[in-house]
Amino acid sequence: MTRWLKAALAIGLAVGLVWAIDYWLGWDRLFAPWLRLHPGSLALALAVALGSHGLRAVRFQRFFIQTRGVGLQHALQLVLRHNLLNVLLPLRSGEVSFPVLARRGYGIELGEAVGGLLVFRLFDLHTIAWLAAVALYAATGVVAWLLIAALLLPLPVLAWWLADRLYPLTRRLPARAAGLMASVYRGIPGHGGALGEVWGWTIAVWLGKLAAFAWLLTRFGDIDFGRAWLGATAGDITSVLPIHGWAGAGTYEAGVVAALTPLGVDAAAALAMAVNLHLFILGTTLLGGMIAFLVPARRHATTPAPGAETRER
Repeated sequence: MTRWLKAALAIGLAVGLVWAIDYWLGWDRLFAPWLRLHPGSLALALAVALGSHGLRAVRFQRFFIQTRGVGLQHALQLVLRHNLLNVLLPLRSGEVSFPVLARRGYGIELGEAVGGLLVFRLFDLHTIAWLAAVALYAATGVVAWLLIAALLLPLPVLAWWLADRLYPLTRRLPARAAGLMASVYRGIPGHGGALGEVWGWTIAVWLGKLAAFAWLLTRFGDIDFGRAWLGATAGDITSVLPIHGWAGAGTYEAGVVAALTPLGVDAAAALAMAVNLHLFILGTTLLGGMIAFLVPARRHATTPAPGAETRER
């Protein structure tokens, strides 16, 4: 029942978005900014957005498969395929594709892949929240937002320290559960250098991605870069919600509008900017997926490359 309810809500959100566009904006007004957008500007934004996926591929390669002799090309293929499935499949079920693709292509254990994905997602959420707090301080001048950013900063290190302290307790679990937890634990950075590298790549990913999205929002409406950054950030934060529309339709726009309207942006104008940015994101996702599927899938032996270092902790 819960699954069907979430599916019904997702469909309802998408239908509601179409109704809101038709009622408040009109389709001519919605698509007008695209006619004013210079092709070179669109190409630049597309290059930066796809480049952020390239940085994700480097993060994946450095974290998982540099000891397995796999090149960046196939790491990028996995990242683009995972992103496509994550956007198109309902109820965040596309996340499951990450450990499946990692195991099929690179021989990474499912538990280790799940642990790594959990690390990536926690770093993603932490980085978005930290950048949003800093941007709110820059936009509003409220010192509390800067203090929140300062408090958020050490959380990855604290979480890593806590995981090391709690892991020995899992050995008291039944053998099968303890083995699964050990596999997941191997997907967590084994030392501070690895943690810092994942952290650095994550920051680079989000700085590039949000900069491209915020810049596009300034092209789609009369808005400064600071408020556009907050709008783009709020839209991406909705991706972690347990319920969202198909391909984020409805929830993404709601996040952008909720961030922009308190900052003095007209709700109808904010909705138009949000929909157009979402269309760009979906187009970039589909283009990346097509690029990924043009490359033959790589099937990797489960043994690491000769001389490869193991990730013992």
